[in-house]
Amino acid sequence: MKNNGIKIKKLIYILLILLSSLSLKSQGFDWQFDSRMPFKSPVFFYGLTTEYGLLSNTAKILFSEAELPCCTFQNGQGYQFSLGAHAEYWENSNLAYSLDFILSNKNSVFNGNSDTLPLRTGEQFISRYEFTSNINNIIIEPSIKYRILNTHFNVNAGLQLGFQYVATSEQNEYVVAPSNWSWKSKKLSSSLPFDLNLIVINPKISIGYDYSLADGMYLTPSLSYNFPLLSIASGQNWRYQSVIFRVTFNYGAFLFID
Repeated sequence: MKNNGIKIKKLIYILLILLSSLSLKSQGFDWQFDSRMPFKSPVFFYGLTTEYGLLSNTAKILFSEAELPCCTFQNGQGYQFSLGAHAEYWENSNLAYSLDFILSNKNSVFNGNSDTLPLRTGEQFISRYEFTSNINNIIIEPSIKYRILNTHFNVNAGLQLGFQYVATSEQNEYVVAPSNWSWKSKKLSSSLPFDLNLIVINPKISIGYDYSLADGMYLTPSLSYNFPLLSIASGQNWRYQSVIFRVTFNYGAFLFID
């Protein structure tokens, strides 16, 4: 027990030293590129943001071929790429409000259940179905950023609001067996059999780091997680979760903080 008490005291001592060093490294709103070159930091920043993310789709999408039900798509993977404009205002040394205008493109691929049909030769005909989609979003994203323990690390909570529309969509059938079948693949459709929900409402949380590049300029890499409150498809269940890596370039202007 005595040894445990000594270990706990040592751990508390180490934590106090770490917290003290964090405070010394970043006092207040300090985006100084060099401590030997004092700089009065802006409170308003603007710049560009770009992001790349991985999507995990869960759905129950029903498709028909020649008006007969052929397959159900339930799980799919994908990615997204976004580019936008960023504006940020610091209320005080730890709290900032930001607004982003983002153009986003989401690509997803689903593999449907396979068909197995007996053939006269004794073999079996096996096929699989694939659904691909390419969806564009136009989004406005207000958010709040808070610095962690007075360092340049931060947490961010935001809400993506906007609308979506399809760029492309395809449903294809591929032959798995037999290998000598007369065709290998065929396009079943090049349009969605349902309407999209036009409205986008996506909560988003992230953690990032504000890295000083020069006086009045900094870069924020961040990792975020978001999901839609509404189904992507109207009348059918289609949702996703995404993990996104974002980089935002910020340039200070106009107003300054004491």
